[in-house]
Amino acid sequence: MNQVPNTDAKALSDYIRGKPYRQAIPHALPDAWIRPLARDLRQLQERQARADDHKRAVGPTMLAFHILRGRTQEREQRPRSELTFSEDKIFGTFQVYQLFLERELVTRIVGVPSEGDEDAFVEMVDRVLDSSDGSDSNFLSAFTSLMDPVP
Repeated sequence: MNQVPNTDAKALSDYIRGKPYRQAIPHALPDAWIRPLARDLRQLQERQARADDHKRAVGPTMLAFHILRGRTQEREQRPRSELTFSEDKIFGTFQVYQLFLERELVTRIVGVPSEGDEDAFVEMVDRVLDSSDGSDSNFLSAFTSLMDPVP
C-alpha cells in the first residue's frame, strides 16, 4: 500500500484561512488532503498514533474549529469575536467529519458521486451543535435517515 504523507498543518491552515467553512467539508477538499486527514482520524480513533497523537490531531482539530465557527456564525447570521466549544462538541464534530471523510474517500476511489453529502454533513454538525453534550445518542440512525433516498 502507498505511504500516506504526513498532514502538513501549516499548509492546511494556509488552505482554509479566510475560506468559508463549507470549503473544509470533506467533499470540497482537494484529493491531497483526503487521505492524510482520513489516516489521522483513523489513527486517533484506533489510538495507534500514541507518540504522534498531538501531530495527528492538529489537522482535524483545525478543520473542526473552522467548521464549528463558520456554521455557528452562519446560523446566527453574524460574526462573533469569541466562541468556545466543549470537548464533547469538538469530539462530536470529529465523529461526523471522520464518517463523511471516509465516505468521500470511498466515493473518489469508486468514482460514484454521492449526492447530498454537503447538506447531510451540515445537518449532522447542526445536530452536534444543538445537542446538550455535543453528541447525538442516535448518531447512526440520524445519519442513516439523512442518507435514505427520498421516495
